Amino acid sequence: MSKEALLASQMKLYEEQPAPWESDYAAAMRCRDLEEVIAHGVYVFDRLSRFDEETQEDVFEGKLPFDTERDARIIALYEAWARVSRHHSETLAGLEKEGFEVEGSERFRQCYRDASGILTPDSEFFAGEKLVGIRDGAIDTHRAGETVAIRSISD
Repeated sequence: MSKEALLASQMKLYEEQPAPWESDYAAAMRCRDLEEVIAHGVYVFDRLSRFDEETQEDVFEGKLPFDTERDARIIALYEAWARVSRHHSETLAGLEKEGFEVEGSERFRQCYRDASGILTPDSEFFAGEKLVGIRDGAIDTHRAGETVAIRSISD
């Protein structure tokens, strides 16, 4: 085989070689992009939670009137956050299954659990034998006069 034919053969082999790093690079960029998205999601959740807490404190302290419509708007924000985050959670699981470690994933998951808890109706959240026992114990303690009345949030 001539040098020219050998070179042509090597060039053909080079052209036909897959570039496995391209798929790795694309996955790494998806991972990086998701890190940015979930960091923003955590930021938004923290702001929403802070606003919710401050609003509840202001209502409790009499600085704001109780407003069911405002409460519904806050819940709607939590629902929107959870809806978007559900999609990102699925993407996160897929990347982790591929072996990627996504920075900020634990904090994001905690926010998602917190949002789920906020959005779970009390009748579902406080159900179960363990909580029934705790409730009954608290009632018995109160009836026995072993509790202290709280008059304000700072007590």
